[in-house]
Amino acid sequence: MFLVLGLVAAVYLPGLTNEFVWVDHREIIEKQVLITSPRDLVELLWDDHTPDGYYRPSYNIIQSLDAAVWGLNPLGFHLSSLALHLLNVTLVFLLARHGGFRHLWTGLLAGLWGLHPVHAATVGLVHAKADLLVVSFLAGSLLLFLLGQRSEKRWPNSFSWSLALLLAGLYAKENAFLYPVAFISFVLLRPPRADRPHGITRIKLYTSLVGVFAVLAITHRFLVLPLNVHGFSLNLQERMLTFLTVYSDYAFKLFLLLDPSVADTVTPFSALGTPLKVRYLLSFLLLLGIQVFLVVTQPRLRKWILLYNLALLPVAQIIPTLHFREDRFLYLPSVGFIALCVEGACVAAERLNSRRSLPRILGRGMAAALVLIGLGCGTLTLREVRTFKNDETFLQKEVLRNPDFLEGLAHLGKYYERRGEYERAERYYRACLFPRPDIVSYVDREGLILSYSFALLAQGKAQQAYDFIGHCGSEIGQEEHREHLSYNRAVAAYKLGRYDEALPSFLAYRAKHPTDADCQFLTGVCAMRLGENRIARDAFEAYLFLNPRVHDRLLVEEHLRAIDQER
Repeated sequence: MFLVLGLVAAVYLPGLTNEFVWVDHREIIEKQVLITSPRDLVELLWDDHTPDGYYRPSYNIIQSLDAAVWGLNPLGFHLSSLALHLLNVTLVFLLARHGGFRHLWTGLLAGLWGLHPVHAATVGLVHAKADLLVVSFLAGSLLLFLLGQRSEKRWPNSFSWSLALLLAGLYAKENAFLYPVAFISFVLLRPPRADRPHGITRIKLYTSLVGVFAVLAITHRFLVLPLNVHGFSLNLQERMLTFLTVYSDYAFKLFLLLDPSVADTVTPFSALGTPLKVRYLLSFLLLLGIQVFLVVTQPRLRKWILLYNLALLPVAQIIPTLHFREDRFLYLPSVGFIALCVEGACVAAERLNSRRSLPRILGRGMAAALVLIGLGCGTLTLREVRTFKNDETFLQKEVLRNPDFLEGLAHLGKYYERRGEYERAERYYRACLFPRPDIVSYVDREGLILSYSFALLAQGKAQQAYDFIGHCGSEIGQEEHREHLSYNRAVAAYKLGRYDEALPSFLAYRAKHPTDADCQFLTGVCAMRLGENRIARDAFEAYLFLNPRVHDRLLVEEHLRAIDQER
């Protein structure tokens, strides 16, 4: 186990120097998920405080603890993610031992799972910590349950602690409701020769199930999220058919170690070409046939097949969890998939060894092959983790691989906007604003319209910004976004010399944002050009008060003297 943990840690250690990327800016730097006072904690437990509408207090708490200890140093956040992943590798190792694996095969299972490249984003991205947390809570809860079942005297109150971890998992991420699935897989689905669980064990299972749905009934926010995504709606049949494509891609990605991706973008099944539809249907039928054959012929593999398939149900959007495709969703299902592969190899090795005509070295050769695969996984994961250095190295690769990754395009534009490279920012914003019509994405279009207009203004493209805002302004629904977009259009009008049109918007914005120095200055200039000297004087004086050491102070004072002379 320590050898496996050492290998996993060595692969992920270079990622500790990575910066905040993608959603981290919003959640950590802008502090949207951080708890800064006891009142915030009370409000968090009472109401939803996550930016995307999810109810995940455990996630908010651990991110806030990292911020309290490390400030805004990304090293600490990455370190806690790695620590959680190593904890999960340990729990998977121990659960594999309870699942009947021998030492060698247990190490192979934990190592392959810990090093698999599909987990690079889950461990390497700070905002993916909810997936790490929910597996920690679920695996820990299941392990305590099994230990108590084995020896209640040695592990007193194990069921109580197991239930407590279950509830904590439900507050970490919604897919913790799959906990009874793991119970059924580990406890009830055993080979026919094994002893069936006694009545007390069944009662505990049912109690856990009741506890899960009681918490879901109390904190049911994720069940009422809208089915529409930025105006794009998928009915249940379309969801299931589209999930068929995602299901097939996930299985082949796990098995063939394909290059992992974070792009949460999907093309609906109905928008695919006929050859692709046929390919996906045949792939799904092939996967289904293999699994049915294994369920019928190999009782030892049934629990892993069940765990893998049911853990993917949230991705199927049977409940509207708003997401379809992203590799970090495989963090929990991959336990079942990799365990299925390892135990399948173990069964095959045992059968080969039982035949006298075949040498025992063939079984060991399978183990050696899995070791080599694990080392290959570590190499791919190490390469992937290094691409998370910053937004540019991370998202450029994703956008090149998937040009329809609208969230990546939007965040790349924001990255270049922060660096003052407005021309490059405009290019990415424009690509994101006008995508193919059959793409389902979760990008914040209203915020994107605002950012694009700002990038145009920053380059001096006032007329283009003015026309764009006039064309897209009707799409803005949030009051705050409408205010800022109106302000941007007023700036464009100001630069075009339309002072009479710009002044009312500046005055309205200034009334709600009196500490915005730029607005005060522009209000003053517009008012002075229109002969509104009283408004101009008030605005210039407020500007100097807000910026006593401003570089253009002499110019503003000259404007004030000119106003006084006119009076």
